[in-house]
Amino acid sequence: MGFFLKLNKFKKLLLVACIFALGLGIYYYVSTGLTPQTNQNMPQEDKDYVIFESYVGGRPRRPGEVYSQNTELYNSGKLIMWGFTNRETTLDKKTMAKIKRLISAIMKKRAPYPEHQPHDVSFRYTLRSGDKTKYLQYGGHYRTELNKIEELITSE
Repeated sequence: MGFFLKLNKFKKLLLVACIFALGLGIYYYVSTGLTPQTNQNMPQEDKDYVIFESYVGGRPRRPGEVYSQNTELYNSGKLIMWGFTNRETTLDKKTMAKIKRLISAIMKKRAPYPEHQPHDVSFRYTLRSGDKTKYLQYGGHYRTELNKIEELITSE
């Protein structure tokens, strides 16, 4: 307590504000049960879950034109696409094995520097492997693997 009494008013106020903010963060964390990587689509023993999600969108060229594509690929091979192309199918086991290897490779890679997204188009990816999740805003550092995944998905 002697340490606190020796601080000037500004430092006391700053210390109290930091403790309050920390307490508020802990309360939120405990009350919501969320961790940074928690999601209802995370793997569970009996539940099929999304291992690859992508959103690609841009400005429409003409009024009323749809210029976005959403893709969800589940661990079971179930594929759902909507937007520019609408499709629902199930990928074979061989294709799924290739896609899972590519996702594993992306999960192991680290981006050497932050990337900047182009202004006229938006790319967002979510990849899951085991209990790990990786979120990509643009995916430029992983473009080779992402293109291979997209190619395997569209070739079926």
